[in-house]
Amino acid sequence: MKVALALFVGLCSLTAQTAPEESGLPARAQSLLRSESLKERAWGAYLCGSLQVEDCSAPLVAELERAVQFVGAPEDGPDFFHIQGLLDAMIRLGTVAPPELLLRFYPRWHDEVMILLLRAHASEETLLRLESEALTTAEWFAISSQLLERRSRPFFLRMLTQTRIEHFFDVIDDDGPRGYPSWVGDGFPAKKLVRKVSPGFPPTGVYELRNDQATLGPLVSHGPCGSVHYLRIEIREAGTTVEPRWRGQAVKTIECRNAYLADFGGLPPDYGKAVLRPVTKIRWTTAAEFLSQANAALDNNVQALRGLIRKAGIVDLVDPQSFRVKIRVHVLDNRRNKHVPLPAVASREVGLD
Repeated sequence: MKVALALFVGLCSLTAQTAPEESGLPARAQSLLRSESLKERAWGAYLCGSLQVEDCSAPLVAELERAVQFVGAPEDGPDFFHIQGLLDAMIRLGTVAPPELLLRFYPRWHDEVMILLLRAHASEETLLRLESEALTTAEWFAISSQLLERRSRPFFLRMLTQTRIEHFFDVIDDDGPRGYPSWVGDGFPAKKLVRKVSPGFPPTGVYELRNDQATLGPLVSHGPCGSVHYLRIEIREAGTTVEPRWRGQAVKTIECRNAYLADFGGLPPDYGKAVLRPVTKIRWTTAAEFLSQANAALDNNVQALRGLIRKAGIVDLVDPQSFRVKIRVHVLDNRRNKHVPLPAVASREVGLD
């Protein structure tokens, strides 16, 4: 509150207004939101968010509706920062706004709208549409975790048909060390820039959804692949050095998809790996014995996968006669002695029957 008061007193001294006592700031904030001056409404929004004035929620939503006309405003201009300030105040205050209104500001105010949409419990249809767009890893985690929490059957079906179901056979003839594939995530650009609010405007926060453990901001969601928090960066008139918003495509790892699918069925994450990406070790003796063990493992895999699909309750969303998912087979020949070639093991198609 002291920072907000000091900044507002500075504004009053520049505009020859009388600064209110600290106890009068909440009422002053609401009064400013009703002003005809864009700059004063911006200060009203800033005070509402900084002072946590609960009675500001409805006026902020009304002002956001009024600001729809400025969606195409020039970047970092007065109208742009007024919208930024409204979204900032709503996030800080905990305001719940109508999803259809928030979507008017998407995707330009991407992260801010995403935070508010998740708070507003946007419809399943809206979340499914957003999940199919080009998202960052953090955004995908956040939306997927809320769809998972709702036990969205269309989400499970989409995840199941998009994931790559694989069964690895590790064929050995001794107990030597083995190597398996690994995956790495994407990086972040290092180049920075300086952003400034328009002259006479209050500070405002810009937001980024992050899934890295170093971000200890407020929690947005938690799911099988980890937690998502948001980072608030305050932009001031004097200028703030910021990292450019990184819009790298989400890293939707196979392991992460499998963890979501397992959780949907109320099963531990390891179950997802055991059913959707198992590794079966077979000690080589003869070709006939290898095929017998491999086919038995695949039979078990088919039954477990079919059970997971039935548990998700998606039968009425698909055609039971034509619905199929494929278990792709990979045979890793890690034998020391490869004199006898390994026989081929066919992939399996799994239906509901």
